[in-house]
Amino acid sequence: MALAALLTASVGTAAAHNLSVSFSCTTLNIGLSSFSVSSSQYNTITATIDGVTVLPTTNFQQSFSQSFPVTTLAGTHTAQVKIYAYDDPTGSKGWTRTFDKSAGGCPTPTP
Repeated sequence: MALAALLTASVGTAAAHNLSVSFSCTTLNIGLSSFSVSSSQYNTITATIDGVTVLPTTNFQQSFSQSFPVTTLAGTHTAQVKIYAYDDPTGSKGWTRTFDKSAGGCPTPTP
């Protein structure tokens, strides 16, 4: 059932900017790479699980990779990841975007 709840989205373009966000009953995984680098502008990312901020707005340069645990395992969960690429301020290229994920039917752990 946890496999059925795993949701994955990936976006890649010829101009780089690889975005990967996956969410399951237990973990939110974020992997970003090949973003443009600037000495005066930043790419940013923020993430929530079940409405609770797990990653406040954070600047990153070329890449970002981190996993966050789901603290309450049973039930249905949501996650939101907002990515801002300074070279795509309107999101027209798909690099600045919001991922809204959910995982349902998460089992209660057995003691």
